[in-house]
Amino acid sequence: MVSNLEQANAKGFCNFTNSKDDVVPAFLPFFHIYGLMFVMLHILSHGAKLITFPKFTSESFIKCLRKHRPTFIPSVPPVSRRLLFHKDNTIGAAPFSGSDVDRFHRITKGKVNLIQAYGMTESSPLSIIQSIYLKGGVKQGGTGVMVPNTEGRFVPIDEPNSQIGLGPHQPGEVIHKGPSDIINLLVMKGYLNNPEATRETISEGGWLRTGDIGYHDEGRSHIHY
Repeated sequence: MVSNLEQANAKGFCNFTNSKDDVVPAFLPFFHIYGLMFVMLHILSHGAKLITFPKFTSESFIKCLRKHRPTFIPSVPPVSRRLLFHKDNTIGAAPFSGSDVDRFHRITKGKVNLIQAYGMTESSPLSIIQSIYLKGGVKQGGTGVMVPNTEGRFVPIDEPNSQIGLGPHQPGEVIHKGPSDIINLLVMKGYLNNPEATRETISEGGWLRTGDIGYHDEGRSHIHY
């Protein structure tokens, strides 16, 4: 987890401004890997201010926006979509459908960055992220690029041990792992007391089978959960 935080903080990959004046609403549960890692630990590691919610509602979030004027908003699709269509037309940061993205940009008039990322508990969790600081910026509809010291492939669904990844625009299962020359920092060791599930999930060479389908184009990944 510490290594994954450092990957997210690497130069060019961190979308956070590293400012102690930043304010972040923390309405996602801390018992979930996303809320724990990239709302609580990631933000606090930069010395920013967290605004916690005893219970999330659209109204309480709107009040938070008005009172605290957040500068960075970690979110998830259901919450963001709910806020996007709220009568006050507020925003959230998460992967949307094409129509949701278009609506987001119309509402914000291009003044707010919509940043998407991909990960799972088994990968600590972050493996792919967009960044406003990388060449090419944020691509609408894409999920981003692999974080530093991470390898990724899209392989045929029925060939998870394939040594050759699929070409651009060819849908396949997403697999990834940490660097092969040191301990696999990205992928979990396995499921507790469940070696069979571990063998099914971590394939030959330490590759994590995500079970998610996607493709890549021009160096960026597109994930269809």
